[in-house]
Amino acid sequence: MELAKRSPVRLAALLATLAAACWALFRRLKSQQPGSSSPSPSSPVGEAGSEQAAQTQEVHEVHNAVPATKEEPAVEAQPANSQEPTKSEPPTEEPVAREQPTDGQEPAKPEQPPQVNGTQAKQLVPPEDVALEVAENPKVAGWTAAVATLHGRGRETLDAGSAVKTSYVPDLSPTPVQSGLVLSKVHLLAIFGGVELSGLACLGLALALGFDARLGLAVMCVLVSMATLAILLISGPGPAPTSRAAEALHATAPVRHEAASAVWSAAVAWAQQAPPGCERGLAWRSGLAFLVEVAVKDGSSCAAFVLETGPLVVHHYVVRPGTTSSDAAEAAWGLRTFLAEAVPSGTAIADDAPRNASFGPSSVAPWRYSKVKVIASQRDGVRLSEAGSAELKEDAAGMSQEACIFVSAKNRMQKPWLGFGGSFTESSAVVFDAMTPEHQEEVLNAYFNPTTGAAFSIGRVSMGSCDFGLGNWTCGDLKSGDHSLKAFSIDHYQEKILPMYRRAAEIAGKPLWMLASPWSPPPWMKTKFQFNGDARLRPGCAKAWASHFVRFIKDMAEAGMRIMAVTVQNEPEAAQRWESCIYNSTEERDFVRDHLGPSLWEAGLSSVKVLIWDHNRDGMFERAQTAYADPEASKYIWGCAYHWYGDARFEAWPQRSEVHFADRQRDWNPIYEVKARLGLENVKRVAELAPDKHILFTEGCQELSGIPLEAIMNEWKFGERYAMNIIADINSGVEGWIDWNLFLNERGGPNHVENNCLAPIIYDTVEKKVIYTPPFYVLSHFSRYIKPGARRVLCSTSRDVLEITAFANPDETIAVVVLNQSPHQVDFKLKVGGGGTEPVMATPLHVPPCGLLTLIIE
Repeated sequence: MELAKRSPVRLAALLATLAAACWALFRRLKSQQPGSSSPSPSSPVGEAGSEQAAQTQEVHEVHNAVPATKEEPAVEAQPANSQEPTKSEPPTEEPVAREQPTDGQEPAKPEQPPQVNGTQAKQLVPPEDVALEVAENPKVAGWTAAVATLHGRGRETLDAGSAVKTSYVPDLSPTPVQSGLVLSKVHLLAIFGGVELSGLACLGLALALGFDARLGLAVMCVLVSMATLAILLISGPGPAPTSRAAEALHATAPVRHEAASAVWSAAVAWAQQAPPGCERGLAWRSGLAFLVEVAVKDGSSCAAFVLETGPLVVHHYVVRPGTTSSDAAEAAWGLRTFLAEAVPSGTAIADDAPRNASFGPSSVAPWRYSKVKVIASQRDGVRLSEAGSAELKEDAAGMSQEACIFVSAKNRMQKPWLGFGGSFTESSAVVFDAMTPEHQEEVLNAYFNPTTGAAFSIGRVSMGSCDFGLGNWTCGDLKSGDHSLKAFSIDHYQEKILPMYRRAAEIAGKPLWMLASPWSPPPWMKTKFQFNGDARLRPGCAKAWASHFVRFIKDMAEAGMRIMAVTVQNEPEAAQRWESCIYNSTEERDFVRDHLGPSLWEAGLSSVKVLIWDHNRDGMFERAQTAYADPEASKYIWGCAYHWYGDARFEAWPQRSEVHFADRQRDWNPIYEVKARLGLENVKRVAELAPDKHILFTEGCQELSGIPLEAIMNEWKFGERYAMNIIADINSGVEGWIDWNLFLNERGGPNHVENNCLAPIIYDTVEKKVIYTPPFYVLSHFSRYIKPGARRVLCSTSRDVLEITAFANPDETIAVVVLNQSPHQVDFKLKVGGGGTEPVMATPLHVPPCGLLTLIIE
C-alpha cells in the first residue's frame, strides 16, 4: 500500500533502468551471434594476407577452441551431437602462394570411398562445387578450431630454400578472452515470455485484491529487471582457459600431380588408424582438410596436417608448449614421414629431386658469394685461430682437374642438421662437481656458449648406471617383482647430473635436445639377475621395462630435462664387464613393436623418438633391415643410432687384416693398409635403405686400453680421428653427433671398472687445472660453425688427401671443413658454384700440415 502511494517519478526511473539493462543485453547477445565480427573455425583461413586485427581475434579464438576435460567441443567448434559436419563452400581465393604442377591438371580421384570412424564418407579429393563430407570426431573438434586459427596466423620463415619449407608460428601473447554463456533468440524469447506472464499474473492479482495498478506494474518491472540481471551474470565473464595452441612448428610442401591421389587416400587412412592412447579426427573447414591427432593423457599438445587444394599442398603443425624456432626441423621430418608413407617411392613432394641420390638433394635460387673467412688449427701450431679472409672472384681458368675443392652452393640435402653435443654421464657430473666455481663457468661456456664456445645443443644421458659412474645403480630401489615400479625415483640424478644439465641449458640459452639410453634393466628383470655379462631381458618383464622408459621420461621432464628420444639398449650385442643387456635383431624389433612403442603412445609420448641399434657401424645395416621390414615395429621407430668403435688403427681389441701394396714411387717398397670393423660405408647403406628414417651418432671416444692418460692426452692424431669420422659420416647421411663424456679426470675416469678414456676436456682434480685436448678443438671446428637446422651442401675435392664436408646454415652462410692428415701443406683453389648462369667464384687457399680448416663462405 505504501508503494502504491509513492510518486510516479520513481516508477519512471525504474522503467528507464530496465530499458538500459535490456539494451545492454541486446548488444551483448548480438555480438555473440554467428554473423558478428568474431570469426568462427569455419570461416575461410589462409596462410598469407591476414590483417593484424583478424590475427588478434584469431588468437583469442584459440583460447576458447581448446577442448575441455569433457567430451563436448568448445563453443565455436561443431556441436558434439552433430551427425554431419557443416558444409562449406570452397575458398574463393588461394590461401597460400605455391608452385603449380608441371602439367597443370587436377589430381585423379581415388576409386573406393573410404571409411572414417566407421561411417562411409565421400572421397577426400580436391573439391569443385561440393564440399567434402566426412564423419568428424567430436573429441578433437576444439583442437581442429585451434589449428584452423594457427593456419591463419602470421609466422616467422626459417627455411624457404627447400621443397619442404619450415617456419615458426610465434606466441602472440594475447589478452585472455573471457568465456561466457551464449543464448539463442529462442531461449531469449522463452525467458522473457515467462517473465512477462508472471508479471501479468501479478498485475491481475493486484487488481483482484483491490491494490493500485501501479503496484502490479512495479512488481512486473522488478521481475523483468531480476531476469535481465541474472542473464547478464550467467553470461558474463568467466575464467579464460589457458591457450594450448599459442605457438607451433610448421612445415609445408607442394605435392606432385601424379602423387596427389595417393596422398588424399593416405589422409583418410591416417584418420582411421589412431594409435593407442590417441584420438584422431578429420574435418573439412572452408575448402581445407584438417587432420588432427591429440594424445588422450596429454591434452597440451597436438599434431596436425592441413591439406589445401588446387594444386595439393600439405602443411604439418606440431603444437607443443615451450616450442622454439630451433625445433622447426621436427615439423619437416613429420611431414616427410607422412608423405613417404603415402608414396613409398619418395616422389610425393613436387620440388624434390628424383630419388636417384642418397637423400634427394634440392636446389635453391642462385646465390652470389663473395668472401671467405678462414679458421685454422694444426698439430704444431695454432688452435681455432682466425687466419684471415679472402675475396672470391670469377674463376677465369675453369679447369676442373686442378687441385681444388668445389662447393655446389645451390644443391642441398633435405634433412636438416640436428646439432652436436656430449654425454651427461655420472662421471662427468662428479668431475664437474669437483671443479672450482670459476672453472665450472669456464668449461660450461667452452661447450655450450652459442657464440664463443662449441655451441653444443644436444646431449645424452644414461637411464640407470653405466660404466662411467661410481658403481651399479637403478632408478630408485626397485626390488625384485616390483612390476608397477612403486619405488621408481630419479633422486640419483638430482644429486649431480641434473644440476650440471640445468646450468648447461642456461648457458646454451635453451633446453638441450636430450637422448636417453639404458645400459641394463634392473637385474631381477634379466635372465641372469646381474648388471653385467650376457643376460637378456626376461619376457615376463618386458611390459614393466617399457613402463620404466615412460616413468623416466616423465619424471625427468618434471625435473627440467626433456627427453626427446630414446635408444632401446646401449650396445645390445656386447656382453661387457660393466652394465649390459643382450638383444638380437628380432628381440629388439619385437620389444619395440609389442611393448616400448605402444607404452610410449598410450602414455601420450608418441613424440618421443625411438632409435634402434646404438652399437657400432659394422652391424647397423642388418639390424636396421630387420626392424624397418616389420611395418608394425617400423611405425614406432624414428631411426638408427650407432657408435664408431672397431677401428684397428686406434683400438686394441678388433681383429685386424693387412692389405699390402708395393709403392711404385719409392722403389716398390712394401706398404699396407689396416682393415678391421670400421664400416664407414654402412652408414650410407642405412640411409639408402630407408630415406624417411633418421641416423644419429651417439657415442665415440679414444679408449686408453691401459695406457696412462698423460702419455697420449695431447696426441693430435686422436683429434684427427674425430675429424675423419665426422666428415665421413656426415657425407653418408648422419643427422647429429653426440660425443661421449663431457669431462673426465686426470686418469680418464672415474670408471667403476677402470675402462678409462680420453675426453675433450680433462680436469686435473689434484692440480685444479682445465686441459683442452685435441678432440675439443676439432669438435669446435664443426659444432661452432655448423648450426642446428643447417643442410648439407654437395661438395667434392680433386685431391684424396683433402677430406671435406660443407653445410648451408639458416643465415645462408656456408661452412666448409677441410682436413689434411698429411705432413705436408696442401695448396688448393676453393671454388663456389652458384648455379644457372652464375659464374664459378674462386680463391686460392692452403691447409697446413696435419691441419684443419673451417671456411665460412659469405
